[in-house]
Order: sequence, then structure tokens, then C-alpha cells
Amino acid sequence: MRDKPWAAWLLLVYYAIAGWPGDYPPIATGLDDSWIYAINALFHAGPVFGSEVAFTYGPLGFLLHPRAVEGNLARGLAFWIAMHLTTVALLASSILRKRVWQACGMAALVILAQTLEVWPEYWAAMNAGLWAMASLLMPLPAWPWAVATGLLAGLLTAGKLTSGVASLSIVAAAFLVLPAPLNRKRRMAALTAGALAAVWLPVYFSHFNGAGSFFRWLKWSSEISSGYAAAMSIVFQPETLWNALAVAFSYAVFLAAGGSRMRRIALAFLPLLFVAFRHGYVRQGIHSTSFYGTACAVPALLFLFTENRRDRLAVLGLAGACAAVMLYHCNRPNSGLHRSLAATRDHLSLSKGLRRLGQTLNLAEHSAELAAMGRAAASGGGPPGRWPEIIRADFGRVASLPWEITGLAGSGLSWQLLPSLQLYSAYTQELDRATARVFASEDRPKWIWLMNAGFDRRSLFTDNPETWLAILDHYTVAATHSPASQMLLRAKPGGAATKTGPVARRSAVEAGMWVDADTSGALWRVEVGLQPTAWGRLARYVYQWPPVFIEVDRARGDPLKIRILPDTASAGLLMPLLPLSIEEFSAAFANRMDNPVKRFRILLPQGGYFDNSIQLRWKQTTRDFTPAP
Repeated sequence: MRDKPWAAWLLLVYYAIAGWPGDYPPIATGLDDSWIYAINALFHAGPVFGSEVAFTYGPLGFLLHPRAVEGNLARGLAFWIAMHLTTVALLASSILRKRVWQACGMAALVILAQTLEVWPEYWAAMNAGLWAMASLLMPLPAWPWAVATGLLAGLLTAGKLTSGVASLSIVAAAFLVLPAPLNRKRRMAALTAGALAAVWLPVYFSHFNGAGSFFRWLKWSSEISSGYAAAMSIVFQPETLWNALAVAFSYAVFLAAGGSRMRRIALAFLPLLFVAFRHGYVRQGIHSTSFYGTACAVPALLFLFTENRRDRLAVLGLAGACAAVMLYHCNRPNSGLHRSLAATRDHLSLSKGLRRLGQTLNLAEHSAELAAMGRAAASGGGPPGRWPEIIRADFGRVASLPWEITGLAGSGLSWQLLPSLQLYSAYTQELDRATARVFASEDRPKWIWLMNAGFDRRSLFTDNPETWLAILDHYTVAATHSPASQMLLRAKPGGAATKTGPVARRSAVEAGMWVDADTSGALWRVEVGLQPTAWGRLARYVYQWPPVFIEVDRARGDPLKIRILPDTASAGLLMPLLPLSIEEFSAAFANRMDNPVKRFRILLPQGGYFDNSIQLRWKQTTRDFTPAP
């Protein structure tokens, strides 16, 4: 390869085209598409972060999911192109400095890893780490890579808190453990910190209303992240955890057998691998590929810093082992993760890269086409029937529960921000209380568009007791649409807030034991005290909590299981009220308890995550309902 540098340059051109960013879809309605639309719209909303809304995505979240919303597609594409070309420049610099094998090896391995699929947010974090390492280990001048590291880390932390923290962890680990002169480390760290500050200062003054809002955004975003492992966990096939352990074993062998220099470089990427593992193995399914794609891409970056044949063989062995595990993981029967040969050909033949390059060259036309498609999709996903006209006749802000935002905006209605952006992601007591304050305040939204939609076997009513008490206190039914299972609620003047009394009684029950509910008409808050074991406390932070269920036996119908969130359930399930249909919700707003819970029991997951003994604390509220006949 050293004797034929033209081959290296040809491979670099291939790499530049194959990895060209693009293929972004138009905006659409639905759960994920709504928050993606929201993070694009919020960039233009002024200083609302921390004061009105928080999310794991921050003010620059649209960079990770750019859409054709007020020029965001061009901004987002510019971000990804700049990142891509910076890495291309790093590889070109390596070729010019006679590190041809290293540059070509990295380019080839990245192309193959991207064929298997690397999630963009993790690829961006890896690039920040790559540039930080280049600033310490590559020949001088090193300052451009340090500045690029700080800029990228700053954009990522302002884009998505978890991805930003992951990128900063790699950068910090690189400055701590890599074998570079101390003076060089200090200079590069100062340049990186300065570039990061240069990103954050304008973001802070444009999107936060002071230090209080900034720290509240950090707190609320951390609440969402901390509640994710318990609220969003799914266990499809627990045995797939062995596949992740096989990847971990491959890295352990590499760390044990590799040279000191390569071991230190690999160690710097371990925090990112942990973040990707936790992300992938909370939701599992398609999310698990975020971990395996990251595990396959890290060896590609390691290859750039190899110094001898032994290092190169060790990195190739690690890359091969991770790729083999990922291919096995994705091609298991019924995995639903099979990557089609057509997609592989599209990538390796450069068809995808050339198509994306064409989109970039015709960006104005492409963006206009996506915007038109998005408007058409959004306009058909709003409130049903004449509800938009009803709302406009008495115009005010509209809160959409539990998640539809795009359809609301597509109908031309004023969207009410919520602390967790969408109610389904208010996983914790803190977020539940913050959301309740929105609906109990004097400046509460005039309308609530309520879609009676469940998620992961969760019930709309059981997740957020504080929020629902505030809504019951301050809203009344304006219209219902039973075929679509939707309601339109209107704010009412005044409204006394429901108070919760002291603990009236306590009871210790075993998991699976039936508990009788009071159906006399009183509304109780039953605080469910789950006690995690030592393994459960560890699993919450390094793996996940499998779903916890409540099985209810109501006045009518068969018993049914509903998933509950451990943190908000500890604040008190509203018993025996459990509306599951639009008719039952309507009855609740009319102060009638239709089809109440007669008895219930808590069902814990297997695996020793919680003590089998559950503490129940009963507190009576000041709200009474007409008992069911």
C-alpha cells in the first residue's frame, strides 16, 4: 500500500462518498415522529428550555434528527457534513504522513461497520474521541483536532445530554490515560475546553432564561434518563444478553493481550460502550443494534493508532469477533433485525452515498419537497372532526396527551409545552409534579386533546397520579370521539385542588397477593413501596428493571394486567378509579366512578430485582365520587 499511494487516495474517496450523510425523512405524526418534530421546532422557540420544557435532547437536538423545519435540514446537514469531512481530513493527513496502512485500515473497517449499521449519535461521539486522541498522539500540528473536539463535544452536549456526556467521557478518558507529554495534554485540553465554551455561550444566552433554567433542564433531563431503565424496559429474548457478554469478552481479551498503548486507547472508549449497551438493552429489539454497531465501529478507530503488525492483527481480531456476534444477533430466527442484501449493496456500491450527495447539491429543491410532504402528513393527523374549529372559536394553548405534537401543529393550533415534552416520558415523581403544576396553574392551557392510547402495556391514567388529579380538578369534557377513543377537555375557571390526607393505614403484602379496594366512592392514593434488592439497585444503573405490573379485577370484565412505573407508583396509585375507555373517562370528569377496581395485586418480575414483600400506604383524598351502581 505504501508503494501505491494512489490506491490509498482512491479508498479515501470511496470512504468520503460511502459515508456521506443524508436521506432524512419528512416530518410525520406518531410518538417518535412527534418528539423529532418538537426538537426541530423548539430551536426556534426562544429561551424555553428548563423554564417550560426539558428532554434528553437539548436546544440543538435537531442536529441529530434534522427535518425540513425552518431551515433545520440545511443546518443539520451542514453539521454532519462538517464532521464527516473533518474525519476525512484526518485520514488524508495520516496518508500524507506515511501512515497509509493505518488510514486505509480505519477507512475500510468503518465502511464495513456502517454496512452493519452504526447509530449516528454514537458515531458522532466516537468522532469526538477520535479527534481528541489525534490531538494527543498524531504528529504536530495538533491544535486543529483539539479545537474540532471541543466544538463537536459542545454541539453534542447541547444536542442530546446522554450523547454529549458520552463524548465528554471519551475525551476526558483520552486526556487522562493516553501516553502523551503532560504539556501537550494541558495545551490540547485548554483548546478543547475553549472550543466547547465557544459553543455553549451562545446556546446558553439564546435558549435558557438564566442559570436556574439551565440547571432545571439538567435536572429534568437527568430525571428522564434515570427513569428510562424502569419505564421503557422490554425483554424480548433475555438469552440475547449472552451475545452482549460475548462482545464484552472479546474486548476483555483485547485489553489483556494488547500492548500498553492500544490498551489505553481502547479503555477510553469503554464509557461509550457502556452507554450504548444500556441504551440497547433497556428497549432491546432494534435498539440493541446501537450497542453492537458501536462495538463494531470502535475497532475501526483503534486501527488508526496501531504501530506494528501485532497491534493491527489484534484490532482486526476484535473487529471480526464483534462483527460475527452482531451478525449472529441480527440473523437469529424471529429477531426482526435482518439487514437486507439490498441495503448492503446500496451502501457498498456507493448508490446510497451518491444519492445523498445529489440531495446535498440540490438541497433547496429537496428540502422544499420534504417540507411539502411533512405538511401533508401533519395536516391529516390533528384533532378529529370539527374540534380544530371549536378550539379556534375560543382560542388558547392546547396540550396534547399523551404524545401527539406534529398533528397539533399541522392543524395550526397553539401547542402547550410540557416539562417532559410528552406525558408518556414523565417517568418520575419530580416530572409528574412539574407536569401537574402546568395544569393547575392560573396560566394553564385552555384545551387538552386527549388520545386514550397505551404504550408498552402502560395505562394513560396509572402513570402520573399528580397530573391526573390536577386535570380532574381544573378541566371538564367539551367533546368526545368514541371511534377514535379521544376527548377534548376545556379548562374551567377556579376549581378546588384535591388534597391528600395523612397515611390512614399501612399494610405489608406479598407480591401476587390480592388486596381489596374501597369502592364506597372515596378516592385513595395507594403508595406502592417496592424495595429493590442489591442486584436490583445495581441493575437499574447498569442494565434495566424488567416491567412491574398491577393486575386489577374491576366491577365488570375480566382481570387485566397493566404496567406501572415504580417511581410514580410510590407516590400513590389512584384507587379504585381506573378509567380505560372514553366512556369511563367521561364518567370520571362527571364525578362518577364507572367500573371501579374491586381488588388488585402487584406482580414483580422474576430475577430477584425486588423484595417479595411490598409496603402499601393508604392516603384518602378530599375527592369523592358517586359510587358505581
